[in-house]
Amino acid sequence: MFKRVLIANRGEIALRVQRSCRELGIETVAVYSDPDRSALHVRRADAAVHIGPGPAAQSYLVIERVIDAARSSGAEAIHPGYGFLSENPAFAAACEKAGLAFIGPPASAMQAMGDKVAARRLMEESGVPVVPGAHDIDIGDVAGAMRAAEGVGFPLLVKAASGGGGRGIRLVESAGELEQAMRASSREAEASFADGTVFLERYLEPRVHLQEIEVSGAVHQKFDGAAVAVPATAGGGHGGVAQARPQLRGHRHRGRLLDELLVPALDGAFALAVGAHVAVVIGDDLHLNVASRLQVTL
Repeated sequence: MFKRVLIANRGEIALRVQRSCRELGIETVAVYSDPDRSALHVRRADAAVHIGPGPAAQSYLVIERVIDAARSSGAEAIHPGYGFLSENPAFAAACEKAGLAFIGPPASAMQAMGDKVAARRLMEESGVPVVPGAHDIDIGDVAGAMRAAEGVGFPLLVKAASGGGGRGIRLVESAGELEQAMRASSREAEASFADGTVFLERYLEPRVHLQEIEVSGAVHQKFDGAAVAVPATAGGGHGGVAQARPQLRGHRHRGRLLDELLVPALDGAFALAVGAHVAVVIGDDLHLNVASRLQVTL
C-alpha cells in the first residue's frame, strides 16, 4: 500500500481521489497553478506543490513539473484523475522512468486506445463494429474535410482524437457549420490535451446507453482471462463482478449484443486496455468506446 499519492489534477476529481485515499490511510499531495492556490483540493491535501501559472499548458499539462512535484513531496505514486494527463502515454512512461507508480493503465494500453483515431482503426482491424466516420481530417483542407463529411453524412460530430470528458466535441447539422466546428473543436482540444487533431463521426439519434464495463487487473498479472470486468449501470453505478472471459453477459435481452461486441473486443485488441472504461452505445450502429484510464467513480 502506498503511503503518499500525488493527485495530478484539480477540482472535483481531486477531492474524490483525496477522499478515497483518506479512507485507505494514504496521504495526498495536491498540485496547483497560480489561480488555484487557495482551491479546496489544495486546502484539503496533506501537502501541496505549485506547478506554474494559470494556463493548463504551462502547469497541469507539463509532465516534468508534475514529476518534479511528486519527487520533491515524497509521493510514491501519481493518480492522474481524468482529463489533463490521464490518457497521455508519455506521462505514464515518465512516471515509470522516475520510479513512480502510475495509477492507471500502462503506456502501451494508452497508445493503443488513447488516440481515438488509432483506436477506431484497431477496432476495425479486430472486427469490432464502429460508427461510420472519417479519420484523416486536416482542418486546413476545408474542401477535403467537406468531401469526407459528405461521405459520413449529416448530422455528424467533430471529435477530438485525444483526451475525453466531452471536450472538443461539436455537433454539425449541415455543411455550412463544418469549418467553424472543426476549428473550435481543434482549439479546445489543443488547449485541453495539447493535441488539436480531430476526426468526424456520424451522429446517432436516437441512441440508447446500453452497458458499461470496467476492465481491471493487477499490474503483475498477464491479461489471460484472470482480469475482471465490472458491469456498470447506465446511471454510472457498478453492478456485480464477472470474469471478462469466458463469460461476459448483460441482462437477458442484452446478452447477445454484448457477446457479439464485447467478447471479440476483449479477446483481441482491447485485452491490452487493462484499467480501461468501456462504454457501448446502440443506435443505427454499434459503437464501442474505450477510455484508457480508470473510471472516475470513486
